[in-house]
Amino acid sequence: MGCGDLVPTPTPPPIGVPAGPEIDAAAWAVAMCQSVDQLEQAVGDPTTGQRSAAWQELETALTGGDEARLKAAANGVLGHLTEGSRQAATATGFPPGSGAAAELQALHDGLAEGVRTMRDGTLEASVDRVNEGRTLVDAAYEGHYEQALGQMRQVPLAGERLLCG
Repeated sequence: MGCGDLVPTPTPPPIGVPAGPEIDAAAWAVAMCQSVDQLEQAVGDPTTGQRSAAWQELETALTGGDEARLKAAANGVLGHLTEGSRQAATATGFPPGSGAAAELQALHDGLAEGVRTMRDGTLEASVDRVNEGRTLVDAAYEGHYEQALGQMRQVPLAGERLLCG
């Protein structure tokens, strides 16, 4: 198995620490909605249980025995999660919304860790590692999803509209 075709693990800034320059409410709203969009493209809508096409392909590839398909499917989901984490990191630059942004970033990063663990467990033929990955995915949702979206709705945007969440 070559490692060159796997999505690298991003190194996010510590939670609650702005990843970049300060931004305004409008830029925060855009970054947060882009982050939520990437989450939905990666996994689907957790509130309805609707899974994304990328997640469905990953689930199929986890049981299919085709290493190249598994890597491609995992990379598809990880690509969305990495971009979503990047957008959330940008959003930490708006102080009133930095907590919500940090929660959303932690959700993306936790889900990505779970996906990598499921992928690697499948490649190692380790049911325990696959189950560990599923546990990490569940923990990311339980630890961050409601908090991120709940906090998003509470952020004062001074006339800007949040068109997602």
